[in-house]
Amino acid sequence: MEITTTDHGQLDGLLNPTIYLYYTRLSAYGIVPSSEQYIVVDVKSCGDAFVLLSASPNLVSDNFYELGFDVLSGFKFLFRRKSGTSYNYKYSKTIHGQKLLNCVEYRPFWISWNFGNIRVGKGNAVNFGTFYQWEDPNPVSIEGVGIMSVHNGSTADWKFNNSSSIEANGRYTKCGERADMQSVATWKVKHRFACTVKCNTHDNCIGYSYNNKTTDCVLIAGNQMIKSIDDHDWVFYIKCLEGPHRCIYCG
Repeated sequence: MEITTTDHGQLDGLLNPTIYLYYTRLSAYGIVPSSEQYIVVDVKSCGDAFVLLSASPNLVSDNFYELGFDVLSGFKFLFRRKSGTSYNYKYSKTIHGQKLLNCVEYRPFWISWNFGNIRVGKGNAVNFGTFYQWEDPNPVSIEGVGIMSVHNGSTADWKFNNSSSIEANGRYTKCGERADMQSVATWKVKHRFACTVKCNTHDNCIGYSYNNKTTDCVLIAGNQMIKSIDDHDWVFYIKCLEGPHRCIYCG
């Protein structure tokens, strides 16, 4: 999955209490926090790339961690933790030597938050190459992840490998009426359950649209933004991930 975030201007969470509204939520692309409590991402940017770990699937919450890479065109990694109305500026660390990010090539990073132990490192191997660690005595329960780029005309390109950190658990949740997304296959089935079975056995199926009148079954491809349109004859179901409470947020 590749996502581009554009420059949001001179935003600063210390001055903007609703900074979370400017983040692109990854759940819109079918990416939700892993039960193993980490994400791995490749980032290409000249700087000022931010990640939000939020207590809410749609990111609208005053409880979150904010992590900044190469903030204000420096060599800095920035970490902040917000809880309610307080905004504790816990850490700002200068990374000596090569910058964290690069304007023309992707750089891999991982972020983990297991039991409130916040760790960040370089590379694709979680727990290796750590350059920041902080243990939260009152950890935020992470339900959503967001990404953002700000300052100095910065844009950022992000690559996420969904399969490295999420997997379906066989459950589905209703996500609207008809999916307005790219499909991978269309079938004529006898009932909706058969559509579920076909999606379960297809490697690139993230969900399906089913027509209650015609019994058409349309399998929906992964690695795209989740969108639906009003069409009362249809129903759109999407896979849940890693447990009954890990369904993709469709709002």
